[in-house]
Amino acid sequence: MKKYLPLFVFFVWMAALVLLLLDNNFQLFLKPSFKGLVAASLVISFLLFIGLACHIIQSNNATDHKYSWLNGIILLIPVLFMFFGGQNTLGEYAMQKRSLAASVVREKSPAAEKSPVEKEISLKIVTPEREEKNKNADSNKDISISTLIREFDRFDGRQVSIQGLYATTVSGHDELSAVFRYLVTCCVADAQPVGVFVSSDIGSHIKNNQWVRAAGQVELRNMDGFDVIFMDAKILQPIEQPDKKAVYLYY
Repeated sequence: MKKYLPLFVFFVWMAALVLLLLDNNFQLFLKPSFKGLVAASLVISFLLFIGLACHIIQSNNATDHKYSWLNGIILLIPVLFMFFGGQNTLGEYAMQKRSLAASVVREKSPAAEKSPVEKEISLKIVTPEREEKNKNADSNKDISISTLIREFDRFDGRQVSIQGLYATTVSGHDELSAVFRYLVTCCVADAQPVGVFVSSDIGSHIKNNQWVRAAGQVELRNMDGFDVIFMDAKILQPIEQPDKKAVYLYY
């Protein structure tokens, strides 16, 4: 049995890599651009499997290592994590140990300010009725958290609707909760929560790490020296998880 243990370990790893490639399940751990690396790992594992199988067939000597079975189990631990831990998120740990990313929100530059003449022209073109219509259009459909952050000037002071995970507490601010997703630069190990802060009172009926839809007016507020997005949420309701990979935003 010891003789075939390395072969079994390689087989399990190949099966795991195939499952990661199916339906792009690897995106639970890595950003999409790493797909080629996962595919290359599968090819290399297959070649090593074939080479090892040929060696075992030609050799009648089994390994004498007393604890070879333990080495095999250790090598299979990452595979077990992929299947049992891959669907989980950082949950409340994200808000306790990793602050909600605020640096992605940029203040308006002086160059973006309109001159008095431009403002007057804008007031003539954009009537209050049209402005109200634009606000209602934004609030009636969900926008992505990444769009809200990247184009915040467009939504500042308006009613918007977003979907994300709910964090019941925020480290150092018991009066706040958060609706967020994870921004991944490389892999899940560097995942950073990004989203909006909301009053913790409105979400008393929501469980931690539950998917929610939040709607309300957004604005920039200064918190701990950073400009962060705060939503005066009027709606905060549980929803079904959109997709198993929807928790991540890729940079």
